[in-house]
Amino acid sequence: LYSSAASDVYKRQECIDAMESCLGPAKFEGFLHGQIFKYQWRYADKGGVEDLRKMTYYKDRLIRLLVTPKEG
Repeated sequence: LYSSAASDVYKRQECIDAMESCLGPAKFEGFLHGQIFKYQWRYADKGGVEDLRKMTYYKDRLIRLLVTPKEG
């Protein structure tokens, strides 16, 4: 299904990093906002503390995106 070259790329890069590269800053920021919203919304009824941890991961990732100087 996938070439060995594609699987080598997958081994070297986390999926979220590949998404950031493909989406660009504005769309990636929107993705992060969506993830934060989702995990905050459902934590009480579904994932509990684990969902709050996931929300925090995406929030920290958003902060990093916003404070990292833009190249250009």
